[in-house]
Amino acid sequence: MLNSDKAEEMYRRVLSVERKHSFALYNLAVLLEERTYNAQREGVIPKEGWNEEVLSLYTSAVATAPKDSLSRADLGRFLLVQVKDWEAAVIELDTALSLDPHSTVALYHMGLVCADKQKNISQAQQYWNLLLEVEPSHVNARRRLARIAAS
Repeated sequence: MLNSDKAEEMYRRVLSVERKHSFALYNLAVLLEERTYNAQREGVIPKEGWNEEVLSLYTSAVATAPKDSLSRADLGRFLLVQVKDWEAAVIELDTALSLDPHSTVALYHMGLVCADKQKNISQAQQYWNLLLEVEPSHVNARRRLARIAAS
């Protein structure tokens, strides 16, 4: 059995006993999402309904721990990138930033929303510059800012 299979089994066992265990909900969502991305990179077709399950897990994690900025940021990221619901994503990302103004996940993805959806490049730059203050080695923020500078 692979380590990720063991981890999934343990998280599901915890959830069978305590359905509102925010740590298990969040970590199972992350595990399933990462496993699916890795499989896709290897050319494997993802399990049907995987994104609905992951969305449900992230949503439940946020419902059980509404002040957990990381769960909210990852829910917002998932809503933006996988579900393509940028309006719902903004709500979660904004909430994540109100809970933790230095949330790297929320800062990066709010920059994406501003640049790609709202076409507000100056606001996107503000998010990505703040992100670089928090995490100077954030490659994607540097890449996005370089693109803006080059255009």
